[in-house]
Amino acid sequence: MYADTKDNGGGFAKRKKEIEGYGLALNEIFLFPNNKYDGALEDLLENIINQTNKSIFDCWNKFENCLQGCASNEIKKELTIPAKKSKIYVYLETLLGKSKKEKEKIKDPNREYKVAEHWDLDAEYLIPLKNFLEKYLK
Repeated sequence: MYADTKDNGGGFAKRKKEIEGYGLALNEIFLFPNNKYDGALEDLLENIINQTNKSIFDCWNKFENCLQGCASNEIKKELTIPAKKSKIYVYLETLLGKSKKEKEKIKDPNREYKVAEHWDLDAEYLIPLKNFLEKYLK
């Protein structure tokens, strides 16, 4: 389950309250991204990228800042910043090949999260999720 954010009607505190309202204990469910803060799966993914590829997200962040600057300085209206899902898609699209077969690997159901070149599965950010899963996968 995603904690989501207050911007989309969610947030960790709200989701926690909903879960407790269903009579479930919070330790029976893991709220993405880290069972502690607002966010979603894409926030978790952003925090476990292979640090060798950090410059890709640095460029993306500059792109977002540029859009915000254009909106306030030139266009004079608020622009929609692409969703975090798009950020993850672009990250993988940048790293994978140009063939149709490689492009298929970018899509959600086809992603390979074990590729060390893309993801750091030993990242400290994954510890809460690993601890949660260990209780149920022993």
